[in-house]
Order: sequence, then C-alpha cells, then structure tokens
Amino acid sequence: MIAVQAAATQAPLPFALSAGRYVVTARAGDRILQPARARLIWAANTASATAALGIPTLLVGGPSAFPYGVENPAGKAAARRELERLYGVEGGFDIALLQDPKAPRGQDWIAGGQFIRQVLPEAGLVHTRDPAIALECARRKIDWIYEEHDEDYQVGFASQVGPFLQQPSCRAIVAITEPVARRLRAEGVPANRLLILDSGVSRAALHRREEAAERWRAAFLRPCYRHLAAYAGGLHDERGIEHILRAAALLPHVMFVLAGGSITDQARWSHAIEERGIGNLKLIGYQDHDAACTLQQAADVVLATRAPGPRAAITSPLKLYEYLLSGTPFVTAEISATAHVRSAGLAGLAYDPAAPDALAAAIATAFGRFPRRPGGYAQNIEAGLAFTWEERQRRLLSFVGPVLVRETF
Repeated sequence: MIAVQAAATQAPLPFALSAGRYVVTARAGDRILQPARARLIWAANTASATAALGIPTLLVGGPSAFPYGVENPAGKAAARRELERLYGVEGGFDIALLQDPKAPRGQDWIAGGQFIRQVLPEAGLVHTRDPAIALECARRKIDWIYEEHDEDYQVGFASQVGPFLQQPSCRAIVAITEPVARRLRAEGVPANRLLILDSGVSRAALHRREEAAERWRAAFLRPCYRHLAAYAGGLHDERGIEHILRAAALLPHVMFVLAGGSITDQARWSHAIEERGIGNLKLIGYQDHDAACTLQQAADVVLATRAPGPRAAITSPLKLYEYLLSGTPFVTAEISATAHVRSAGLAGLAYDPAAPDALAAAIATAFGRFPRRPGGYAQNIEAGLAFTWEERQRRLLSFVGPVLVRETF
C-alpha cells in the first residue's frame, strides 16, 4: 500500500497541453471496443491513464460494437460503462464515435473524412498506432505520437512519414520493445524521437477479490484436482498454448483454465483438447476485466507461455504485469522480454520454451515452492506497480514535454 501512495504523490509532470485535447486512437476504422483486440485495450487504457493525470482526453473509435444507438448523451454513457466493464478502465475521458459512409466494408471510419473534420480541429496532441493517422497529423502540423507494436499494418511507417520525423510536430515514436526500436532506427527514425515503453497494466487489477476467487476455486477444483493453473490472454500459436495442452496431459491432478482468445481460436483448441482426450483443461472464452482478474487471484499459479521463434523477441509481457498485480505465483517462458521480471526475486519460475514439456515440471515446482496465499505475494504486487498504465503514460509525457497548440486548424 505504501507503493501505491508513493505513486500518487509524485512530482507534477513537465508535460503541458496549452489548449485542445489529448486524442487517443489505435487504427483508423477500429471500433471503440471489441473483445480480444489488444490494441483497443491499449487505446482505452492510454486514454484513462492520461485523464487520470489531469489532462483533457478524447478516445476515438467507431460505434458498431453496440446494438443500440449511441448518438445521444445516454448512449455515450452506456458506451463508457461498457468500456469500464470490458477493459477495467475508469472514466474521466470523453469519447468520439465516428461512422463514415465512405469507409471500406468492415470499418467504421477512415483516417480522412470525419476524423479530419470532427477530431483534428480540437486536437492538441494525437497519440496513435496508425501510420495513416500520423501522416494526416504531420501534414497539418498537429502534434502527434506514434506507437509501433510490430503489427502488419504498421509496416512501412518510416517511409510514409519520413519527411516529417524531424519536424517539431513529431513529439515521440514509441517502440514496444528494443528489437522494434532497432528496426525503427535502421529505417531512419531519429534517436532523439525514439522511446521504448512496455505495455501497461490496469490498476483495477490491484483490487482483491478473495471471496469471488474462493467461489471460482470451489467451481473448478473438484475432489480429483488439487491445484488450479490459469492462463489469460490470446490463443494464437505464438502464445505457447500447445505447451499448456502438453502440461495438462502430464499433470492430471491439476485443473487448467484458459480465458481469452477469438471464437475461431477457441474452437480450434477445443477440438484439439477433445481429440487428445484432455479432461483437465477448460476454455472459458473471453472474459471481462474483473472476471479475468478474479480467475488470476483464484489460481495457484498463472501461466505466461510463449512459443520460441522471432515473435518471442519482440513481445511485451503485458499479461505478466497483470499477473504480478494479482499476487499469484507465475510461470513464464524464458525469453528476453521477461528477463527483468525473472531476476527480481519474485514468486515465480521460468521454463525453456524450446523444451515444451519443461512447463509441467516448472508448474509442479511452483506449487511446492510458492504455496497459495489468498492475499497474494506482496513482492509480486509491489513489482507490478511500476508497470501501470499511469506510470507508463507519465514516462511518455515527461519525454514529450510542453505542447503549444496553434490557434488555427
């Protein structure tokens, strides 16, 4: 609790926005929320963290996620409640819901059109992961921050905005990992604009849910199961889900529960589980933020698996930071992105992702070395506080400094 109080009483930010709003949007065309879409979690939490620092903030996305109209104040309030339920974000920021009839099929809006007419005139600074939006801002000399997370649509960013990278309106280029930063430097991004920032974690994960966690344990731990192992996150192959299936087969007295993933990935792994006859592994689908946090606090161990290969080098261990705030002992893949956590004397172990069966051995060892504590391991929780979205945004805005907004669009 001391660490929480310390974080809340830090010195004021050197960042200043003289007029306009801090605009956050992930990719042109995105809905404002969608289950199992990591960049929308990023956008909502970035907006919430910025607003929590006392900066007028606007989150931009499309309205097609909602089965009801959201054009009026009541509709916007409902959309805000859904953001809080799904992502665990607190209010304090405004939302802009864009719908452009010229947008390609499957998208709500485009980087031009409504975004230019409705959002940019009141923008003091735009924070985005879309090269097209960064380019629209650069052309109009509107201050902008771009984040590179090595997604397919981000390829070629430097070639699109190259002429603008040295201009004052380019306030920061954020790389999610050091390998991504190296690539951006090689593509011509100037070092004085480049900042490496891990993903963040919601402070809502700090809330203890002990009664609810015990109910989850009672539901999953039937007499034949002695321990509960949980995973929360995407179900792509690169996440090492195959390792969890192998561990479940080797540890029949452990119940494995996996939360998250798209419907397609859930169906694929459900078929694999049935085909192999694995009875101690349950897929419970994508859960809202509170339910996912409850599962993590209910578990004896939480899993941050990863398949070996080039993608492992560029990952940012967002889920591992959330696991830290749960206080539950973790088992993580031994990759470069988790080295700083693994060396911190925490309640957790690592396994070699190149030897998938090592996961089962690490889980069994963790049960003995770190017995479950309903209140969580204090050293894990304290370590997780350094990775909250607020702390991430504080570092970014300290790097950006004052922003003087021009009087005319």
